[in-house]
Amino acid sequence: MKPILREEVRSYFIYKPHLRSAYSDINQINNTDFGSEVLKHSIDDLRKSVEKLESIPLENVPIEIFGDFYEVLGEMQYVSKTGSDILLTKKHSVHLRNAVKNEVYPDIEMKLDRLIDNYSEYIDTAIQKLK
Repeated sequence: MKPILREEVRSYFIYKPHLRSAYSDINQINNTDFGSEVLKHSIDDLRKSVEKLESIPLENVPIEIFGDFYEVLGEMQYVSKTGSDILLTKKHSVHLRNAVKNEVYPDIEMKLDRLIDNYSEYIDTAIQKLK
């Protein structure tokens, strides 16, 4: 049990910056106007964070947060790749762009915030068990 907890704690501290970076990128996207250069850079940064999070081996994600982790990761994969086109080009309707920006991204931001909190709580508990 202790080796598993140690690996989970180690993995958490390796990937925590990428989770926080993704949260920051999504927050920036939520607060940036369409067509802005900042929006493009924020989406590019989100792609990089998602790529790092995609590289996490399945066995390194604690079972207690596994479902939430991969749900949020899947949504971030979509918005950072396919969904980003909606915000960056004018070929989509204003209504669709507003829906994505005002509903999809804030929902992901909320889920990611909750995931980070739950992951941190789990790791704090794991650290206590290791002592």
